[in-house]
Amino acid sequence: MRSQEYRSSVAGRLGRLALLIALAALPAPAAAAPQEGPRLPLLSTVGAIRALSQDEAARGYPVDVRATVTHVDESAHASLIIHDGVLGQFVFPPERLAAIPLWRELRRGDVVEIEGRTARGGFAPNIRPTAMRRLGHAPMPRAKQIPFAAMLTGR
Repeated sequence: MRSQEYRSSVAGRLGRLALLIALAALPAPAAAAPQEGPRLPLLSTVGAIRALSQDEAARGYPVDVRATVTHVDESAHASLIIHDGVLGQFVFPPERLAAIPLWRELRRGDVVEIEGRTARGGFAPNIRPTAMRRLGHAPMPRAKQIPFAAMLTGR
């Protein structure tokens, strides 16, 4: 009796294994394939980034901007602000600092090219960098005089 139970148990396992192998070999259904929407345009100015709503920024528009570093958190490497000659922009730290070694070396006045994606920010859309290059050094942009109330808006 035991040998018959054993054979039955083995046959059942082999049958289930064969079924799993057969299912794995089937092509994935068409609905499971990722659907691509329209390609998002490349944004190359801070003005184009800042014109996005927070929801639009969360879609991850591709970004390639050249700008001057106006603020860098040299101790924690947690924040960066750039100015493209017209407007300023906050840049999130890279998801992995090791992926962009230049991030830890940046100084005020560095001219950089930043490739990345837009992201939802605290006040306005931000940039999440995926690549950076230092292009040189430049004088800091001229400071603007704005009322304190305007600074509280984040714009």
